Amino acid sequence: MVELREKKLVFIELKLITDSRLRSKEGEPEIIRQMTGYSNFISQHAEELKEYYSKLLRIKKCIGLWNGDTEIEDISLKPELLIVNTYKKITKGREERIAYMESLKERADFDTIITDYPDLCK
Repeated sequence: MVELREKKLVFIELKLITDSRLRSKEGEPEIIRQMTGYSNFISQHAEELKEYYSKLLRIKKCIGLWNGDTEIEDISLKPELLIVNTYKKITKGREERIAYMESLKERADFDTIITDYPDLCK
């Protein structure tokens, strides 16, 4: 996902807490490689991304799909990993999984946000 926050473009990867790519029994989980790849891509192509999304916003405004600002002043070089916690009951295993997800916040290549949304998958 992409979000424009006060003229700053932010790239977001959304995962459910149950996604197997968030943990690994051996080595780093797949999500670490994925987010590091995103971070490297954004850093290498920041100006091109800024131009592309600025143009996209102008087009969307012209055809009535966007009524916000079309100017992008900055791009966040650190993508965000948004983890949606859908657990309704907390068990010891789930508590450990949440703690592990919290430890992902220590990664320098990306930011991690965990949000509770127990009714998402009704």
